[in-house]
Amino acid sequence: MAQSLEKGLQLHGFTTSVIGDGMLARLAKLTDYDVVILDWMLPGMSGIEILRYWRGEKKFKTPVLMLTAKTETEHKVAGLEQGADDYLGKFFEWPELIARLNALVRRTRTDYTVGNIFFDTSTQQFMEKKRSVHLSPREFALLKYFFDRPTKLVTRGHLISSVYGDNDPDSNVIERHIHSLRTKFDYDPIITVRGVGYRLNITKTV
Repeated sequence: MAQSLEKGLQLHGFTTSVIGDGMLARLAKLTDYDVVILDWMLPGMSGIEILRYWRGEKKFKTPVLMLTAKTETEHKVAGLEQGADDYLGKFFEWPELIARLNALVRRTRTDYTVGNIFFDTSTQQFMEKKRSVHLSPREFALLKYFFDRPTKLVTRGHLISSVYGDNDPDSNVIERHIHSLRTKFDYDPIITVRGVGYRLNITKTV
């Protein structure tokens, strides 16, 4: 299960670490991660005991999603009361898991960096190498949409309905805005996945 999760998360753009032992997981430094997926049933120490330790003695605030076969109401309540931020049964759909993870990451982020781009939430500005990058309102909305979904592959149709609203943009408007964004940064912030759509470039370069 862990191997399948790791492969799937990496395909969705996440950088992952896997710990398969409860005692080792207890010692993990959660501040190194944006979000943690935690199983209830682990060898050495249960997930609920680990969570209690993280939230109690260590006072870690990193978001934790419990992903477990224990889906009875009492288990969900126990997990959430011990400090889990979300709870999902193992018979899940990938879009739901990815959406939940992205929501947890967004909830705890203030200023944040993806790839080479830094977003300052206090000024609502995008910056690269400490340089403020001026964007038109449409370019800002487009890039912010990707930033809020850093691991998501987005289709052209989804961009039209979500970013452009009820307006019916001409056939090349998205391509023009993406091209304009590319000219304003030293590296390509948006990757084209031919025949599918676009995704944010999360690779950091020198």
